[in-house]
Amino acid sequence: MRNVAARVLVGLLGTMCVTGAGCSNEADRAAEVRRQLLRGTNLAEEQHKLIAAKRVLGDHGELLPSTTVVEGITLPRGFEPSFTFPREWHFDGAVPLSKLESYFRAQVEAAVSRPNPRSVEFAHAVTRDAAHMTPVRVTILEVPGRSEWSRIQIQAAPVLPSTPLTREQIERELAARRHDMH
Repeated sequence: MRNVAARVLVGLLGTMCVTGAGCSNEADRAAEVRRQLLRGTNLAEEQHKLIAAKRVLGDHGELLPSTTVVEGITLPRGFEPSFTFPREWHFDGAVPLSKLESYFRAQVEAAVSRPNPRSVEFAHAVTRDAAHMTPVRVTILEVPGRSEWSRIQIQAAPVLPSTPLTREQIERELAARRHDMH
C-alpha cells in the first residue's frame, strides 16, 4: 500500500513541478510530500466510510436502515425500487424473508399476519418513533423464483375526497375505468 502511495506521490509531485504548481525549493517539496502522505491516510479512512455506508448487515447480522423513506417507513439497506403504482411502491433486495420480517417487527407497530408461508403483512403500520403518521400497509414476500430475495410492498391509504362524490360523478368514473380497460 505504501509503495503504491509513494509512486502516486512522486507522480503528483512531478506533475506539480512541471506545471509550476509547486516545488519552488526543496523545503516546499518536502512539505508537499508530508501533506500528501497524511492525505493518503485520510483516503483510506474515506474508503472505510464508503464501505461502511454500503453495508447491508450490522455487526450482529441485523439489517441496517437506509436513507430511503416511503410514506414514513424507513426501508432497510440493499433494496432497490422494482416498480410503482399510484400510492403503491415495490422494492426488491437480496435479503431472506426472515431477516426482513425481524427488521420490520422492530421498526413498526402494526397488526401482523402471515397470509401464507412466503409472505408477512403489517397492516395499519406506523413507525415506532412517528406514531402520528398516516398508517400504511407493508407486505413483505419472497421474490418468485429467488428464495433468498425479498420484496417490500408499501401501500398508502387512498386519498378520500373532501366532499362525497355524487352518483353522476361515480358513474362517470366507473365508465372511464371500463373504457380504459378495453
